[in-house]
Amino acid sequence: MDRAGGARFSLKSRWLLTCIQADGPDQALYQTLAEGFGDSSNRRPFVELANRAPYQAVSKAAMQLPPGERVRAIYGWLNSCSALGSPDPAESTCLARPAAFGPVMEHKEWKLFRVRPSNHPRRRTLAAAILLDRFLEPGLAWGLGKVMEKLSPAKLIHALCAFSETGPACVGRGRAIDLAVNAVLPFMHAWDEFEFREETRSVSETLYRKFPMLADNEIIREMMAQLLPLESRSAVTGARSQRGLLHLRLC
Repeated sequence: MDRAGGARFSLKSRWLLTCIQADGPDQALYQTLAEGFGDSSNRRPFVELANRAPYQAVSKAAMQLPPGERVRAIYGWLNSCSALGSPDPAESTCLARPAAFGPVMEHKEWKLFRVRPSNHPRRRTLAAAILLDRFLEPGLAWGLGKVMEKLSPAKLIHALCAFSETGPACVGRGRAIDLAVNAVLPFMHAWDEFEFREETRSVSETLYRKFPMLADNEIIREMMAQLLPLESRSAVTGARSQRGLLHLRLC
């Protein structure tokens, strides 16, 4: 399981290296985080939103605003570009979308039927606005990279959580762990390779070994039942071994 978890991590890292080479580190990280914001039916629309509202355009426009206005503005821009609109006119912004944005998406691209309120794409676009604002000054990749240098899963999880002023979390602890394991850690490993930074290449792998388990799912339960006797299932103790089970199933 451990070797398979490492193989899955390497595959994701190699794919993200091609994204960095094509689009630059901030856009590549922004795009893979956006994919993680969506549930299984909305991952593709979130990737499309990250392409149509690119990181450089969002960050450049947001830097022109006072700090207290940035989250609301970014949230309004993303909702406008996504065609999702805002459930509350008070949460929208009258600021025009940045000129560098692509065309507005079609509303039908989103799957909204029977989506839980905590997973609704509008709530996740608010999470994106909060995270983009949180790391606006240093840049998304650099800012999260500095958090990772502390070698603390708890600190990285905290950095990826996002809370609105009212209502449930936009990104709670469980989703933050998923974003860390499936997006941030393999991205940072790829970025170190891209920049030839030998001194920090072990940071992402070290953190990967430390990370707690992600939310359980049907595939993992199926693989545990097939491969492990009941008394041995306690061996699955962290994200790496969980990802190993998933890798074995999908391969």
